Amino acid sequence: MPPPVFRGARVGVAALSGPVRFERLEAGLSALEMLGYIPVLARNLGSASGYLAGGDEERLAAFHELASTPDLGAILFARGGYGVQRVIDRLDWNLLGRYPRWYVGYSDLTPFLDRVVRHLGLQALHG
Repeated sequence: MPPPVFRGARVGVAALSGPVRFERLEAGLSALEMLGYIPVLARNLGSASGYLAGGDEERLAAFHELASTPDLGAILFARGGYGVQRVIDRLDWNLLGRYPRWYVGYSDLTPFLDRVVRHLGLQALHG
């Protein structure tokens, strides 16, 4: 089980799937802050390339950058949709295993969460 995430913790907000609407992102970030968390945003959260939050390389690089931040207690995905299947085999699982943390996602993030459980031996949250 990854370590618990307490108030005051930094949590990543990633976008490996569809683009995030600004108003929904702002509402979600406000909710995280009200709960006492400090959001750390993936650099592609404002990107859009058709129905994706940026091209495959952009989404991978932004996620790996976030995943390499050692002091994040969790990484939450801003939305599901479509896109993870295009990059899942190119994720750096050794990097993800280096920093045990909670991953929270839904929709097309389900195969990602499954690999977190099966390959990394961690628990993950569908939400």
